[in-house]
Amino acid sequence: MPGSKSPDLDEPARLLQLVMDNIPQFIFWKDRNSVYLGCNRNFAQVAGVSSPENIVGKTDHDLAWQKEEADFFREVDARVMTSDTPEYHIIEPQRHADGKQAWLETNKIPLHDAAGNVVGILGTYEDITTRKHAEEALRHAQKMDSIGQLAGGIAHDFNNMLVGIIGAAELLRRGSNSEADRGQLLDLIVHTGHRAADLTGKLLTFSRRGRFQARVVDVHETIEDALAILGHSIDKRVTIRRQFAAKAPMVRGDPAELESAILNLGINARDAMPQGGLLEISTCTRELDRAACDASTFKLAPGAYVEICVRDTGSGISQAIQPRIFEPFFTTKAQGTGTGFGLAAVYGAITEHGGAISVVSEADNGTEFRILLPLTQGDATIVQASAPQSLDVSARGIVLVIDDEAVIREIAELTLRDMGYDVITAEDGVVGVSLLEQHRNSVRAVLLDVNMPRMDGRECLKRLREIDANLRIIVFSGFTEEAVEPDSVAQGGFIFLKKPFRREALLAALEGRTDSRRRESSQ
Repeated sequence: MPGSKSPDLDEPARLLQLVMDNIPQFIFWKDRNSVYLGCNRNFAQVAGVSSPENIVGKTDHDLAWQKEEADFFREVDARVMTSDTPEYHIIEPQRHADGKQAWLETNKIPLHDAAGNVVGILGTYEDITTRKHAEEALRHAQKMDSIGQLAGGIAHDFNNMLVGIIGAAELLRRGSNSEADRGQLLDLIVHTGHRAADLTGKLLTFSRRGRFQARVVDVHETIEDALAILGHSIDKRVTIRRQFAAKAPMVRGDPAELESAILNLGINARDAMPQGGLLEISTCTRELDRAACDASTFKLAPGAYVEICVRDTGSGISQAIQPRIFEPFFTTKAQGTGTGFGLAAVYGAITEHGGAISVVSEADNGTEFRILLPLTQGDATIVQASAPQSLDVSARGIVLVIDDEAVIREIAELTLRDMGYDVITAEDGVVGVSLLEQHRNSVRAVLLDVNMPRMDGRECLKRLREIDANLRIIVFSGFTEEAVEPDSVAQGGFIFLKKPFRREALLAALEGRTDSRRRESSQ
């Protein structure tokens, strides 16, 4: 009837709840101790409570989130309330009550009473899972595009390495060399092999596809890793210059993503200098105050930053197209030579790390990209190989080698016998399990490959543990540890050893002197 009112709109509280329950965002508010005081219906659903009223009095640890997620939510709450400063655009994961893993973009602001005291916190967020997946696909496509561009130079360098290895091996097989020449040839094979392994490792890390791996990263080491890959395809007429002035440039992030961003900028600089020129990468530290952050088009927080400048003396970028260079699929390269993914992926990687990127350029007058990344406290993770030690011959035993590649079994057997171990080998997991059952009282350690036919390394590891829970198992693979160690692998403790491995690293793993991270049982 005209002039009539819905009962739900008679009271301000009901009207407010009705509005909140019908907007697409997720809303919640808590008291000073991060105890929930209310939420909207969308939030109650993903949190696993039947209605908004039932969330009152609960904490994040009472809801569906994983413990580390709940800890992080409360940590941000405390920071916002203690500093009385809002935090916007927080990218964070969240496990919903139905088991769905989501990504959120969250805003949190402090709540004040009439006297201006902080009495709680208000939070809103949007589910950006679809966007995150699209960004990941974009970055992966960009990585593959970059590797394609690098392939020619890398293949050339690998061929040069193989010339050295094959040539030296053929000379050794002739057996007519002096003792000094034999030593020189062997050194050449070992040194060149390690160079090839180092390049392969960098490419595997660079091309890795998976979840964002956040840790403390040394920016200078990341730049050097990117330049080591770029150096295999860049024209010799291009001079690379480093000017590292930043002190302790530690940031929290994914080293593969940051390396990819630097490499991408290097590839663009290379393509802009077909006749040669100068590529300079410099770093310094900067302190941003609130005014500088507010003036930025990026979502920066006041604090200390490392600035990375990538400059070239190439063809430059015209003013007309500069506003579009970070757009996906936008490219000025000839058809078939660029996808338009590169700078868009760089932009995404830098902003995901809480940073900013800008460009200064003029046509025919070079280009400078400036990157800002927030500094963090802590040391980058460093893994060092243990030094060789004298061995107690009486401590030897049998080592079981399980690998489907005959050449790996052969070189592992020769190396282990040279160390004084007895060796038995298996071409797959089925045979390996059978051999351990036969020699369970004599086998001291197992070298186990991951990717094998019939029974792969993951299942084999589980079966070996069932036979002997205390057996030393060394899992080795040519892939990165993240690629071979999903949660399903961690059925028991093991040591990871990356192929190709040095004799000293294998020896340290066998004798329990390795600094490699040992994975303990998750059961």
